[in-house]
Amino acid sequence: MSDEQMIATLFGISHVQGLAYAFRETPDFAETPISIKPWTQGKFTGSDGSKFNFVVGWWDKGFLGDFPTMDQDGTLVCSNALIFLTEQVRALGNQPIFFQLNAVDAYASSDIINLGPYDIEPKWDFSHGSNYCLPSRCPVRYKDVLGVVQQTVDNVLVSSLVCKHQFFQSKLHYVFPPPPVESDEYIMQKAEQASGKHVSYMERYKLLLRHGIRPFSIRKKLLDMANEMLKSKLAAHGIDCITPPAECLTAAGGLDERFALDMHHGNELYNKAVIRKISELLK
Repeated sequence: MSDEQMIATLFGISHVQGLAYAFRETPDFAETPISIKPWTQGKFTGSDGSKFNFVVGWWDKGFLGDFPTMDQDGTLVCSNALIFLTEQVRALGNQPIFFQLNAVDAYASSDIINLGPYDIEPKWDFSHGSNYCLPSRCPVRYKDVLGVVQQTVDNVLVSSLVCKHQFFQSKLHYVFPPPPVESDEYIMQKAEQASGKHVSYMERYKLLLRHGIRPFSIRKKLLDMANEMLKSKLAAHGIDCITPPAECLTAAGGLDERFALDMHHGNELYNKAVIRKISELLK
């Protein structure tokens, strides 16, 4: 199809891939592999008739190399494979691009201060604004948490700046992932179910078994802090964002389990809600 018929292009890893795959069973869904594994490109039509292109996959370092970085002098450094992927997107036209190559929730780690769900000893918390440290937790300094958050946000920003450089003729929208699920039981159940699918999933499950799950209020406080900082930095570079649809969230701001696929991805209902939000934005 010509780019005049397409409302937008989707580009990115699992959270964006899910948006396209929510329409996999529709009549005009089409998908073909491209030479960078495990990436594909294709097209689909949303529930309201809006038409989308997509280039999606996941970040396999064996094919894509490391995430992009920025030198001290401000030079962006990324793999030739990533540049190849952006050229596949650019060939589809100059329509708006909704993208995500990495997110703050990708930087969960086994470090003491981290943005993941692992409740590593000492069981810590921090005060930020009116969100005070829980009395039962070990307090850590806000500036120490801030340093980790800033580094994480800068890592995510670099991949966004690569897109800004490559897609200079298109309006860009960063797709934020859904917030964390509240329930510890749900997270552990989904982690166990996924543990046999990939070595990284097994490592994640082992970390959860070893350390337990950090309270939801702390997980959300960390991600809210990181995401607000990322929004500000994206806006400074002229990049808009798509946030999770309000109807998919709980009163406390977590991802409603009815819209969850696992501990950090939305399901088909969630992804279709995001596509509706994008379609409404572009009308």
